[in-house]
Amino acid sequence: MLPATDQGLNAETGDWIQTETPHFLIRYHPQEESFSELQCQLSRAYERVSHFLGCQLSGKIAVIVCRNYKDLWLATMRRPRSLLSVRDDTLVCLSPTKWTETWDRIYRRPYRSRDEDENSLVYLLTHELCHIFCYRLLGEQILSHRWFLEGLADCVAGRGGRFANVLSEAKRLELFFSDLEKLNRAFEWVATGSDQWDQTWIAYAQSWAMITSLMEGEGKEKMSLFFQKAQAGEASFERLFHQVFRLTPKELLQNWLSHQIGSPPPGDQEAV
Repeated sequence: MLPATDQGLNAETGDWIQTETPHFLIRYHPQEESFSELQCQLSRAYERVSHFLGCQLSGKIAVIVCRNYKDLWLATMRRPRSLLSVRDDTLVCLSPTKWTETWDRIYRRPYRSRDEDENSLVYLLTHELCHIFCYRLLGEQILSHRWFLEGLADCVAGRGGRFANVLSEAKRLELFFSDLEKLNRAFEWVATGSDQWDQTWIAYAQSWAMITSLMEGEGKEKMSLFFQKAQAGEASFERLFHQVFRLTPKELLQNWLSHQIGSPPPGDQEAV
């Protein structure tokens, strides 16, 4: 049975094809020319996330390949800020054949070369699949820790290099978040369609950098252990985090800020 997300699609359901792969349940239109390419890249993205986190999901991930921008908008129930997104544990993706005509509408910048586009598709698939892994393994509690959810997804996708200039400028202007709650709330601006992208972009960059610092040394093995324990249903996020990494999320933030600015931030310091 397809997820409820499909009910919002502007398409005749009888025209759609449903197919299964080892990890996905995919629904697409029979005229979808890029299905085999998308299927291949979905598999690559899944293996990348699975290898990084050291686990696999027990159930298949539902994927809906939308034929146009309107279907994508209806499926996500908001103005899309990406060519694919996660809703109700389902990956909703615009047909890669429509990326050229849709890219500028979403990102408000000229369309990039095909090579860059392919890299972006792999990145976006990996990023969003990491969200599904986290949601499946940690449950709804992970939604209260968006810094971890977004930082880990960018770390797994391997596109942190894009944050170098953001981090440098944020450090120069002292714009880093010194409070986890404010850092988490920065991601809500994306969901609500806010235009406060400068601050949200800093939140993405800082979250990626914090996860990267956590992964130093034995961090890769510890992250795998973290998700293996989560898959076994052990403890809450905060308790499991402390048990595996030997520090709290707040301590991770304080340590990271101390490394960035040279001294621990004052307790009453105002964050972005």
